[in-house]
Amino acid sequence: MSLPPDLSAEEQAFYNRQMRLPEVQEEGQRRLKHSRVLIVGLGGLGCPALQYLAAAGVGVIGLCDGDQVDTSNLHRQPLYHPEQVGQPKVAHALEAAQRQNPYITIQTHPYPITADNSVALFSEYDLVLDCTDNYATKFLLNDTAVLTQTPIIQASIYQAEGQLWLYNPAQKGPCLRCIWPDIPEPDCVGTCAEVGVLGVVPGTFGLLQAAEALKYLLGISSPLANGPMLLLNVNDYSQSMLGRPRDTDCPVCGTHPAITAITATAYAQTRPWEKTVDALREGQPGPMVWVWVDIRDPEEVAADPMPDMPDGIPDAMPGGIRLMQCPMGVVEADPATRLPKETPVLLVCQRGVRSRKLADRLRQAGFGQVFSLVGGVEALKRQPSPL
Repeated sequence: MSLPPDLSAEEQAFYNRQMRLPEVQEEGQRRLKHSRVLIVGLGGLGCPALQYLAAAGVGVIGLCDGDQVDTSNLHRQPLYHPEQVGQPKVAHALEAAQRQNPYITIQTHPYPITADNSVALFSEYDLVLDCTDNYATKFLLNDTAVLTQTPIIQASIYQAEGQLWLYNPAQKGPCLRCIWPDIPEPDCVGTCAEVGVLGVVPGTFGLLQAAEALKYLLGISSPLANGPMLLLNVNDYSQSMLGRPRDTDCPVCGTHPAITAITATAYAQTRPWEKTVDALREGQPGPMVWVWVDIRDPEEVAADPMPDMPDGIPDAMPGGIRLMQCPMGVVEADPATRLPKETPVLLVCQRGVRSRKLADRLRQAGFGQVFSLVGGVEALKRQPSPL
């Protein structure tokens, strides 16, 4: 398309070295200025992606994240600082990007992306970067990208390795469900909180997402444009390209798709015995005394103590809440002597992954009154506490 010659003298000086590239020049820089990119997730992937897209001059960048800065984020999310712990990520990412480049616009969406808002959000942008860290959200973003015909660049990491792929509807390439038609179980792969991560690994893949985004916006050819997935191990730099043709039987991008709309129930991965903070506030499964069992290791508890109960939960459960500190390994070793027989037990970990696994195993072993808190301590910290 023809773009107006609207680069100011200050902008031309700011982007001077970039505009010297034959693939960019002034026309490409104006193309970037008139582009709109949404970054979903402002963690280890989203932080470097935002920094480089902002510095490159992408005109409008949307930031979607409902999380707060946590101490455990700081080693791999360099946008944030210790004094910002407990504060919204979106606010500090906005401030950092505005300081970095005063010639761009940052739009904030300080809430999680969900089935209720994903289509509307995608409609505002030319390109989406999936910088999230859980299966349900990644499949939600994939399906929304297909249904809205919005290109999306997705990255995932596991310890020292990761993957990168681009879904480009113009190329009629494969989507995520062409490989995995169904959303995997949420606990089939350990999270960073469980298996650890070297901070540079998500940083590497966030940079690669930014590189792919700039190539897409500038019309620079990429080996990922036709659907292959890049697999890279940062330890030994081994890499491969996983070719994958589009599946005509794919449930969302196939010839006769089963998924034709985004519905909340399709991405809910909770089980009946998983309790959200809202469910507890409403007194489900009924007013009762709960024994809260914090199954985190003592070091985790010391670094991030259990927060005050969100407003409304004690009133919903006459009799109060009792808290036990009992690491996961201890509960697994001898659950019969550790867990009460009659009173319902709510297992709590940092993000709800380990508590889900343990509750599942305990229920299979006959402990029918064991529940898991969805989102764990992080979910409690996001809720307003009593004054």
